[in-house]
Amino acid sequence: MRVLKTILSGLLFIVCFVSCDCIIEKNVKVIDSETKLPIGEVKVIVDSDEDQYFYTDSLGQYFLSRIIGCSCKCATLSFEKEGYNKITQEFNTSSSDNITIMLYPVNSKGNIKPF
Repeated sequence: MRVLKTILSGLLFIVCFVSCDCIIEKNVKVIDSETKLPIGEVKVIVDSDEDQYFYTDSLGQYFLSRIIGCSCKCATLSFEKEGYNKITQEFNTSSSDNITIMLYPVNSKGNIKPF
């Protein structure tokens, strides 16, 4: 009986600990605000963690698949590319699976608008 109680307590702890995590799966596409063409090699930083980043492919795309701890409601992505203004975007993890980000050239006179 004591062994069963220990096993059940351990399983309950594991279920509570694991249930705090969320899996994010998003198709990310980055385009130029003026030409509407895809931008390759854009550095995308996940949740302001300089150690968690990736680059878009030559078509400006990346499939983001990450596990996020207890903050399941929102995630933050920052987009950087030389010659473009950096954009940081917070999005709801339960929203659409597709994200399109427009980067504005540094010399652009366009306004950055919320998505």
